[in-house]
Amino acid sequence: LKSFYSDTAQFEIGNVPIVMKDTTVIACDKVFLDPGGIDLLPGNVQYSLITFKPLLPNQSLRLEFSKFKIGAQASLTIYDGSSNYGTPVIGVYTDANLPPVVESSNADGSLSVYLQNYYGSRDSGWVAHLTCIQGVTKPTNLVAIKMPNSKVKLSWSDNSEDETSYIVERSLNSQAFLLYSELPSNTVEFVDTLPGTASSLTYRVAAKRLNKVSKYSDSMNVSIASDTIVMRNGSFAGCGFTFMDPGGLDQYPTN
Repeated sequence: LKSFYSDTAQFEIGNVPIVMKDTTVIACDKVFLDPGGIDLLPGNVQYSLITFKPLLPNQSLRLEFSKFKIGAQASLTIYDGSSNYGTPVIGVYTDANLPPVVESSNADGSLSVYLQNYYGSRDSGWVAHLTCIQGVTKPTNLVAIKMPNSKVKLSWSDNSEDETSYIVERSLNSQAFLLYSELPSNTVEFVDTLPGTASSLTYRVAAKRLNKVSKYSDSMNVSIASDTIVMRNGSFAGCGFTFMDPGGLDQYPTN
């Protein structure tokens, strides 16, 4: 007995442009055209869905339009994933509103493009360029040092060549991490002011390119409530602390 077959996928070779149609395509560095190809957007294509997948694992896709004119009655929806059902919508574009550069951020790096032209609009269509890009490299060597005047200085290694920003997340008193600051590309330092309500802070940093975020750096803890650090899992940075076993001032615990 044989199972049902998987969905099929095209693998594009050479420099022939990809023309919009109902299919799944594995490709990089290709020109993507509307259903009319080099001719006008045809009025007889009412609905069409194409899914793009990158060539290699840990790649994502970038789609950049250089020409776009589909008429006010038609719309082009771009999804961050391999389907138009239950998949995040990146944007919906109509008429001559040139879409921005879009980039996939899902696990398999796929993008889906859905054309709706129910009223049979005819116009010059679009020209776009599809490229595969590597995932964003995470920052490493995060250090957090307690400074005078209630400050904490963070520093890390910038390992990415094309990030658009860095994000700093902070956890107060071992609670959930929250986005704390977004910094320009190539940033490798950040100075934070200690909140008066926290006894400990934990930081982590990630690189970001458009809507794609790298894996996080290792987290770094800073104790700010006292000058005593009690043994526990984690990393601490600073000077002038007293370091005690897990029992603190009590006996060493057996658990």
